[in-house]
Amino acid sequence: MPTTAAELFIFAALLAPGFIHYVQRRRAVPQRTLSPLVETATLTTVSILTNLVALGVFSLIRMALPEHTPDVQRLMLEGKEYAAARTGYLFGWGALLLAFSCVLAFVIGIRPRWIARFTERFAPAIVDVSAWYHVFEDGPEDAKVYIGCDLKDGTYVAGYLDWYSTEVAETADRDLVIAEPIEIRMPGEVNSASVDFPRLVISARDTARLYVSYVAEEPSGP
Repeated sequence: MPTTAAELFIFAALLAPGFIHYVQRRRAVPQRTLSPLVETATLTTVSILTNLVALGVFSLIRMALPEHTPDVQRLMLEGKEYAAARTGYLFGWGALLLAFSCVLAFVIGIRPRWIARFTERFAPAIVDVSAWYHVFEDGPEDAKVYIGCDLKDGTYVAGYLDWYSTEVAETADRDLVIAEPIEIRMPGEVNSASVDFPRLVISARDTARLYVSYVAEEPSGP
């Protein structure tokens, strides 16, 4: 463990990529609450991975431009004697490599489709997200989510998905919001009727079934 302020600063900086990845994943995908041990292990693993990639990139640059990069061997052997005269230079290179590592962690956290397709080969078939998130976000990128909903009292409502709770726990204390055009069919009736209000809030507690489809958006403009 770090014992001085400088060592504590370096330790925190090296873990920054893992923290950025953690924050980005929680922002992009709902996550279950993990134990402090698992969260720490995840943060540390991502930081180690991205920092190693950054060091690998630095090694390639060092091989191509030995005169314009820090001499790591001399730094390890001479320590403060080598670093004292090059503090700003070494700090700049360290900040650059750390920034590269943080950007890499951020990209991994976003999980663009090419990364997602690669990781799906190693990921389990069981996903650790709610069924709502899995279904609502599984459609084509250029499609809107259309929801038909059977309520427990026999009412049927339908409309485009506007918002939903990303709570991972499958609890009844969740809501989703559908947007116009909204159709409602009351119990015992055959035909649905359009309504004038622009939004309708539906509680999971009152929901019996959801029917989800993906409707391609029409191109805008001439």
